[in-house]
Amino acid sequence: MHEPGALLDTLAAHGVDFAAGVPCSLQGGVFAALEQGRADIPYVAASGEGEAVGIAAGAWLAGRRPAVLLQNSGLGNTVNPLAALTQPFGIPVLLLVSWRGQPGTGDAPQHAVMGAATHAVLSDLGIAHEELAETPDGVAAQLARLTAWMDTERRSAALIVPPGRIAEHDAGTASRVSAVADADPARREPAPHRDFRAGGAPPARAETLRAVAETLPPEAAVVATTGKIARECYALADRPRNFYVTGGMGSAAAIGLGIARAQPARPVVVLDGDGAALMRLGTLATVGAQAPARLTHVLLDNGAHDSTGGQRTANPGVDFAAVARACGYAATAACDTRDGLAEALRAPDGPALVHAHVATGALPKLGRPQETLPELAARMRAHLTATEDSPDA
Repeated sequence: MHEPGALLDTLAAHGVDFAAGVPCSLQGGVFAALEQGRADIPYVAASGEGEAVGIAAGAWLAGRRPAVLLQNSGLGNTVNPLAALTQPFGIPVLLLVSWRGQPGTGDAPQHAVMGAATHAVLSDLGIAHEELAETPDGVAAQLARLTAWMDTERRSAALIVPPGRIAEHDAGTASRVSAVADADPARREPAPHRDFRAGGAPPARAETLRAVAETLPPEAAVVATTGKIARECYALADRPRNFYVTGGMGSAAAIGLGIARAQPARPVVVLDGDGAALMRLGTLATVGAQAPARLTHVLLDNGAHDSTGGQRTANPGVDFAAVARACGYAATAACDTRDGLAEALRAPDGPALVHAHVATGALPKLGRPQETLPELAARMRAHLTATEDSPDA
């Protein structure tokens, strides 16, 4: 049985220097150790497993070797970002997957289906996987083998954690209660909100994206969400510091958060859409909790799924700025003109959310990125790592 701190030491010795996840009792000791804080493996508690994969993808783009910890019951939540984001982009993530519902163990009945399917799901996703070895030397050998494969193939790998393989460890009731109390929204100061809406016809999305590009600090990392936003951003202002989330809808904010946590000195701008944000609204809570001071979340809202034909979103009337304030963002603004956007972007320390209302419609004859997906990911990682010490270089 592995002692949690020693297991984390082994992970760190094999290059793991960032972690995100959603707790599971089978890895409870590891989560407790991460929550207590380790300088060598900073940890982000995610609101969902798919979000954790997005955060890890951002950390990889910023030069880290990330791990995602989860229960296999949440493996289904990771399928889209693994299948449409990390695997096709060549972003390798190490998964530590608890094995609930292992056949023959008599686990709770809700785990039986995924317990029997866990290995097959990972295989179908092209993820190399092994059961966590019983000895420290065995784990070290596994990590040496898997991380070398991940680096060569640029594919994700997983260690499956059976029951009883990791020792339990309690971080202490007092520290947990204190952390919950500190996070109580009633204890926070209200975030300032600035409203620059004029009430007229909103500008075209492309015009808004062009205005954002003109105001960006040269060192800023930009994450553009799926669909027309990414494609228009590429057409208007492609640059090595841009990442286009062509797959994994709803993951842009999580990717931006991963970059911001890995490189806190660098400005990060997330160009999100209302439909995409609604898919993973919990990420706003994670951003608020992590409080990256240099992250600006620009949410372009046209009330429609423009990339699939202009269908209405599930709720076109969501006040995203109010949601962001409730989730702990430090500042919010709303705008529906180019001049209002310029004012809104002059935000204080973040995280800040700018709710920018835009019109439906896109640039004519809109193309797609010419580079392959692995090329787009590799060029951003190369640029962010080369300029990490001097982001404005």
